[in-house]
Amino acid sequence: MLAASKLSRGAASRVLPPLPFVKDYPEYLSGLQTIIGVGKNYSKHIDEMWEKYEKDLPKAKKQKTDPSHLHTGSNPISRTRQSRPSHDPILFQKPRTSLVFDSPIMYPKSCGPVHHEIELAVIIGKQAYHVREQDALQYVRGFTVGLDMTARDPQTAAKDNGHPWDVAKGRPHFLPLPRNYLTTAECLPNGSDAASGSLAGIL
Repeated sequence: MLAASKLSRGAASRVLPPLPFVKDYPEYLSGLQTIIGVGKNYSKHIDEMWEKYEKDLPKAKKQKTDPSHLHTGSNPISRTRQSRPSHDPILFQKPRTSLVFDSPIMYPKSCGPVHHEIELAVIIGKQAYHVREQDALQYVRGFTVGLDMTARDPQTAAKDNGHPWDVAKGRPHFLPLPRNYLTTAECLPNGSDAASGSLAGIL
């Protein structure tokens, strides 16, 4: 579904990659208002983060007496406490300028390491606010897949300082999406969750 796009790193830092016009958006995005991402949304991933935290903690405690680590920005104890994982998902936003559909995915070298993860995208089909969990699917138009692109260095800095992830997640071309999607009825035949096996760990 995303085969038409390819990564192209090394574009000039001051050159904005070509962005799609709103009139060229896929039909299911014609009324797009907000793009909300959910971080730490898989229980297995959270467990892996906990394992890393527990593994790194003794090392950080051992370095506590080293004067070179007493500054706020480089103290491993401080950094470890700030990044201690919880089971609460993290919300972030991506702007419309992060969308890309058919053209190559372009970003400058100045972004540093860039990672991409395939994500389930939920298309909200009508206005919703404080919806009860049991009523949630009534507001879902359908589902598709997308790539969540992340500049890791800015994200790490944001985590260390308790800042939002938007700068690391919202750069141009950091949200490639396909032009097609599956309706809720196609994904959930007869009201049953056809994907319960593969999405069992999603929060």
